[in-house]
This record gives sequence, C-alpha cells and structure tokens, in this order.
Amino acid sequence: MPNAQTLGIHVMAITENEQPVLVQLPQQAAQELLDIITSSIRPHAVTLHAFYVGSDHMHVLVEANDEEGAMHSIPMLIDMTVEVIRKYLGHSFKWDQGVHVTLLPPWHIQVLKAFVEAQEKFHETKTLQEELNEIFRPGLIDMPEHISIEEINKEVN
Repeated sequence: MPNAQTLGIHVMAITENEQPVLVQLPQQAAQELLDIITSSIRPHAVTLHAFYVGSDHMHVLVEANDEEGAMHSIPMLIDMTVEVIRKYLGHSFKWDQGVHVTLLPPWHIQVLKAFVEAQEKFHETKTLQEELNEIFRPGLIDMPEHISIEEINKEVN
C-alpha cells in the first residue's frame, strides 16, 4: 500500500509511428518483459504495481521511495524493453521518441493501477489516440512559439 513518503511514476511507451507491431510478440515475450522490468527496478527501491503490453504501447506503473532513483531507472527500463522486443521483432523496432512519464501522488497509484489493469477492456472501444487525448493530455497547454516562459512569469507576477 502506498504511503505519503513515496511517489508514483507511470511510464507509457508508444511504438514508433503508433504501429501495432507488438501484437506479433509471443506470450513468452510479455513475461520476459515483465521479468526484465522487475529486475531492473529492484536495485533502485522501486516497486512495480501494474504492467500492460498492448498492440502499440506499453504501460508501466511503479512506486518509488525517491524521485531520483526512479528517474534513473526509467531510461534503463526503456532500453531493456527494446532489447527484449528486438529479439522477437528484429532490430528495427523502436519506441516513439517521446515516452510519457507521469508523476503521481501516492494516493493516485491505486486509481491508475486499476486503469492499467483494465487496458484490454478500455481498448475494446477506445484507440490509443483517444486514450492519450482523454486521459493523459487534457491538462496540457500548447504554448505559442512567440511567447516565452519569461513573458508568462512577468504576467503572473
């Protein structure tokens, strides 16, 4: 059970160009991915709460005692998943350049865990783009290129 001293981290990696290539993975690959993720985060005092591999994306939800240790393990985790997937799909496999990372307060871990565990059901009616737009992008603001952070800070102050 999460406590107030921990941090939830949700990682969502999307295949290059959102191609549904992961459906080609055999069942043993999903177990191998789970094993490699678990072993790569263990030294960083990070606990795995949920994991899902879809046709075009992967979710990993972890809980960490400190942000630094968890953030150190994420790039390594992504690299290791690429190695496993390439064993089955070939060396051209890549994740999209932007990996979605969401930091969560500890009391939100269980909510996102339920969402990750329900991915099969969710994607019976929703696409990856709908998931991104409805769940992970609603709070994002597109910044006009001609406005700088300094200008925004002046307006706020």
